[in-house]
Amino acid sequence: MHLPVLLDFLIESSLCLFVLYLVYWCFFRNLTHFQWNRLYLVGTIILSLSIHAIEIPAVESIKIREIEVDLTAYTSEYNNVKDTLEKTPEIIFAKKNNFRFSVLLLLTSIYFGGSLFSLVRLIIAIIQISQLIKNNPKEDRKGYILVKVKKNIAPCSFGKWVFLYEHTENKSEILSHELVHIRERHTVDVMLLELYTIFFWFNPVTYFIKKSINQIHEYIADQKTISVDKRSYAKLILENVTRRSTYYLVNSFAFLPIKKRILMLSKNRSSVFSKFRFVLMLPVVFLLTVAFSTSTIQQTSLQPDAIKVIVPVVDEVNYIIPILNPDGKIGSGFGMRFHPILKIRRLHTGIDFKVPEGTDILAAADGEVIFSQSSDKGYGNHVKIKHPDGTITLYAHMRDIDVEKGIQIKQGEKVGTVGNTGVSLSAHLHFEIIQNGKKINPEDLIPELKK
Repeated sequence: MHLPVLLDFLIESSLCLFVLYLVYWCFFRNLTHFQWNRLYLVGTIILSLSIHAIEIPAVESIKIREIEVDLTAYTSEYNNVKDTLEKTPEIIFAKKNNFRFSVLLLLTSIYFGGSLFSLVRLIIAIIQISQLIKNNPKEDRKGYILVKVKKNIAPCSFGKWVFLYEHTENKSEILSHELVHIRERHTVDVMLLELYTIFFWFNPVTYFIKKSINQIHEYIADQKTISVDKRSYAKLILENVTRRSTYYLVNSFAFLPIKKRILMLSKNRSSVFSKFRFVLMLPVVFLLTVAFSTSTIQQTSLQPDAIKVIVPVVDEVNYIIPILNPDGKIGSGFGMRFHPILKIRRLHTGIDFKVPEGTDILAAADGEVIFSQSSDKGYGNHVKIKHPDGTITLYAHMRDIDVEKGIQIKQGEKVGTVGNTGVSLSAHLHFEIIQNGKKINPEDLIPELKK
């Protein structure tokens, strides 16, 4: 996940959680429908995490203000132009290699540092509980394991373990209370909140929800435990208030605030009709889904205000006749002819200069030698030169080759000498011009040949 996407996810999920918890605080927290409140708070966590994955498409029509057409992509010289632009600091392709410390990097470091701290804190808490289980005698009972703690801590539970100080009084009432936590699987809620905190430690609403869920756990356990009068049970809670547990993952019998728990014990049960308040969450969830899950599909209008055309700037290349003796006879021109060896009509893709063997062959223009090979087949000994405009010239049936592949050559410099190699009946220079991958008539680029 890229950083901007992660940042959007964290912000949207946090805002979603804030709104949902605000609804709980205003409408549900004082109700005695404790199971409903528990489901609502756990649901807010799940919804805030998943709402980002929901997509509701929405079409947005936009008009192109300007179209930029880059014609360099349609020329054979595109790569050369791009390389030139990348090396020119004044052009748009200029490279910026200077690293600058950004606020985003700082915030990212702080975020992952906080997540690491929360993870380590959770691991330490689990290790502490494991040590408490390991270092004290245990008694395996039906549905749970009783850990008889030697030090004076408040009665508490975690998972299937119940921790009781060995000299605790009124064990039956307290044990019944803790067994409610085990049967209701309250530890699952606790661990879900702890895992959520690792990623959303920066969101203060996370800690309010943790406290509210812990309160609801105690309300549920208190409500299902009372087998004596409420006054006696409240007195039992007060007797254990000074014995606090240092294990923050557990469900503690001495969970604070005591006053709020006692008030809930004596409070009249909320009416069945008050459950209809939870219907309020439906429009809230709908609005949040629309707000945070709408993905915009841009529908583009093809009526731009302006069209900007980028045309590659290429130096004009002037070509010369490629032999030292410009008065040499042209044996065959460009076009269809009867092949003197194959005895069939076929396209002659160049011009043959009928000159004596050993006549110097010249580069028709500046360029780079891209091919240089000796052969007794086809073109025989031949050379190819690529010029600045992307055009390639070919020199075939040579006797001697004086250039190597990869060298730069100037117009008029010697390429080699005329010969009679490959598929050839007599000494001559076969000269071709290839432009954009197509062989063209050399007369189109060398006007002197028309004279």
